[in-house]
Amino acid sequence: MAEGVTPPRSRIVLRVAARSDVGVERSNNEDRSLVADLAQGQSHVGTFDGALETDNGGVLLAVCDGMGGEAGGEIASTTAVEALFRTGVASLPGRSEQDVARGLIETVKSASQAVEARAIADRALARMGTTATVCTFAGDALLIAQVGDSRAYLFRSGRLSQLTRDQTLKNLLVERGQLTPEEAGEFQHTNIILQALGHHGGVEVDLGWVGASRGDVLLLCSDGLFGCVTDESIAQALAANGDPSAACDLLIRMALQAGAPDNVTCVVAHLDGALPPGSAEPPVLQKLELVP
Repeated sequence: MAEGVTPPRSRIVLRVAARSDVGVERSNNEDRSLVADLAQGQSHVGTFDGALETDNGGVLLAVCDGMGGEAGGEIASTTAVEALFRTGVASLPGRSEQDVARGLIETVKSASQAVEARAIADRALARMGTTATVCTFAGDALLIAQVGDSRAYLFRSGRLSQLTRDQTLKNLLVERGQLTPEEAGEFQHTNIILQALGHHGGVEVDLGWVGASRGDVLLLCSDGLFGCVTDESIAQALAANGDPSAACDLLIRMALQAGAPDNVTCVVAHLDGALPPGSAEPPVLQKLELVP
């Protein structure tokens, strides 16, 4: 390289696939996935296969699971991913690590406001809302913003770790000691979530981070997958497929074979590039406290 020429900054490389299926019992699909190259201004909703390069805030990955009856769930999740992309482009790429974290919170809250505004404008949609599990990168950290009960997992060194915390009544009762894990398995109100985008008055976004390393596999999914496919089976599917497209296809098939009473959506991303070498340490999501 010529003297005095600054070498290009190394970037994180992602190989990403996204898939969704209506499932066995539903007639419409209220799930939406988003794979967005924010630096290039490119948005992909639904099926995706490709590679992305990123540095701070350059990409956004999301799964949204809509609710609200009739067309409400579809409208909520579609409105959310459109708003996530629109605000993310303006708030995330190329910022400092702290500003990317702030921008991620702003992006998710903006999506909630967009869903709320759509519901206010049409009384028939008054009860609609959507979950949102949304990821980006800042430095070597994977940042995850969470509202609802869609999930983010990380597959590392043959082990699957759930990163996000389900914002559900069942999970809250378990955390408070009011339900044992055994009782939770029999709990009837499994579909009651405590927060959703579109909630009147806004949402409190859970924000966390985990150090990423080369060879990690990130999985985002709706409850249509983890509700009927065990973590052990999900881990086996990810271990058996070095190609994210094949992994997504297999996960969808497994859910359908298990009866898939709900819509099933997954995004699988293989992490490479400018990240620390592969780690054997189990990932633990750390709550991120932003400095005012």
